[in-house]
Amino acid sequence: AIDWGYYWQTGFYATEKMARKSVENAKAIGLNCISFHRRIGEPLVMKFADELGLLIYEEPGGMPGVDLLNTPSWIAGFTGDKSYYAAHTAPEKFRRMVLRDRNHPSVVIWNMANERCTYDVTHKTIFDETVKLDNSRFISNQSGGHFGGSSGYVPHLRPYEFNQRLDFIDDHTVQSESRFQESDLKSHRTANDSSIVYFGEVRCYCGPDNFYLLSNPQHKTGYDYKSWEALGKKTEQYFRQNNFKNHPNIKSPADLSIQAGRGLMYIDGRLGQTIMCSNATDGYALNGWSGADLSLGDDFLAWYSAICDEGRNLKGPASDFNYWVRPLQIAISRQNGKYFNPADTALFNIYLINENSLEKGNYTLQMQLKDGNGNYTPFSFEQKITVSGGDVHAELLFENFPVLLTNKLKGGYITLEAKLIQNGKILAEGAEQVLLQNRKSFAKELSSNSISVSNWDAAAKALAESGVAVENFAPSKGKSQVILAGKFSDNQTLEQLLKQVQSGAKLIVKFDSIWAKALFDKKILREKVSEWGGKQKPFWNGNGWGYLENYVGNQSLPSKDCIGTNSWEVPSDPVGFEPFVSNFEQFSDGAFFFRPSSLLTLIGRINYGKGVIILAPSYPVDDNNAFNDLLFFNMIIN
Repeated sequence: AIDWGYYWQTGFYATEKMARKSVENAKAIGLNCISFHRRIGEPLVMKFADELGLLIYEEPGGMPGVDLLNTPSWIAGFTGDKSYYAAHTAPEKFRRMVLRDRNHPSVVIWNMANERCTYDVTHKTIFDETVKLDNSRFISNQSGGHFGGSSGYVPHLRPYEFNQRLDFIDDHTVQSESRFQESDLKSHRTANDSSIVYFGEVRCYCGPDNFYLLSNPQHKTGYDYKSWEALGKKTEQYFRQNNFKNHPNIKSPADLSIQAGRGLMYIDGRLGQTIMCSNATDGYALNGWSGADLSLGDDFLAWYSAICDEGRNLKGPASDFNYWVRPLQIAISRQNGKYFNPADTALFNIYLINENSLEKGNYTLQMQLKDGNGNYTPFSFEQKITVSGGDVHAELLFENFPVLLTNKLKGGYITLEAKLIQNGKILAEGAEQVLLQNRKSFAKELSSNSISVSNWDAAAKALAESGVAVENFAPSKGKSQVILAGKFSDNQTLEQLLKQVQSGAKLIVKFDSIWAKALFDKKILREKVSEWGGKQKPFWNGNGWGYLENYVGNQSLPSKDCIGTNSWEVPSDPVGFEPFVSNFEQFSDGAFFFRPSSLLTLIGRINYGKGVIILAPSYPVDDNNAFNDLLFFNMIIN
């Protein structure tokens, strides 16, 4: 991943703690290299890279204006032109970098400039002088094409060679949306196996900084900790207000933003896995590793697409990323969508990623299918395959492998699992998921509850299609275990609803501003809801990340019971509200961060009497979607 080299509290130099943390985090998620991007590398980072085992790609930055094929005589006569300064400073800066860092065994690539694809006398001078100082590294003319995009064939020198080659390609693919794009599962492929093919800046998805940790440094003198202060305080307050006592993942305020970062770890992890599935692709750098100076603000120049924040805190769980980039795995990639209905056929490509782990030979591939409850289905597949081994690091085992999704499958996450076996030993594993909308499959679990609906047509329709009897809410018809409340009716109906909740019912509310006012007036909420939102902004200065748990079940890969709102499952941006402050014990099943000061609740619970009120503005069943159905039915069942 590309590292901008900016650190909280110290700016453009690393402390020993930050340098070690950067290297340790890269190794924890499965990266094998950090690229010092547009800035000469930090010696402390290279020290720990040497000691702990991480590769370094270094470029000095500061190659402005070398855009024309200017001759030495032209440059000499135009002392006021930017090319004059570049021609005289760039070779000297590069020379000093090589002299300073050539004894770091972690450094494997010297690169001259980012997205400046001119080859001129200045670049030739650098090539000629560098091989005299160190001819043991790969030396590249540039990373990416001019101002981004495709590079064409890049002049370069390979280690221990003295004649430049042109069989090297370094393309940049800097773009992103607000949520994971299914098209990225088929991206970054090449058939060019006669050249080195490298993707030097892959996409630019963003994730949340750890606002709580960054807003509470040990030393605040001379440091703009106020950039994170508003959300840091809100995160601490949110942790205190909601009951996280027995939460498996959230043990401190710092853990809240990490859960919201799961979406980023999924996206960057799947991008990595996808690129690793292309055997003709030789390398890639995710965009990026660390953030830039926050003083730039949120405009075009601001850069937030990083796996770590400026304090080198990973933005999501390391295991979420590491799962997808294992050097030995069966990599399965869905090919014809993510949402399915019964009788549809899902297609999958099955790859083996094998980086020097398995020898050439015969193996057995086994596959099984899990339904939405995590139970294995009658589907099974077994076939002998031949692994190429050697320098074949990825191979396609099956293309468009079909799996029929029958109406007997429980809806929700459908998981295709694969294992590679030899002599009874499992040597490689992998899995892929789609979402199945099968309302009838929830009938058995739903039927254990008595359910009534108040003013919510879509909820009544979903239950009817599942085959479950449901009645319109009315106190005269007796008590219901679960009440589904859509559009707010009137205060008399609300009194009746709350009375049943006090007696032990579960009330699921399609929460909006009208409901918020009504529940405040009834003193269920202690503070008025003053803000609604949930927009997720794309691109490298993106903003807006949330998480959902509990009602997503426990089948999501690899996190099981928690997902990000910009991950693959979700059909749209969420809807959240703040503040969420009740006069009764409250729980959060999903939160949303938006710089600089918004911390919204996506799904909230309130213990009221013997029952519970679920406030659910995000992803209502009205949208008739496999993911929305999953949340809706799990709210009723769990």
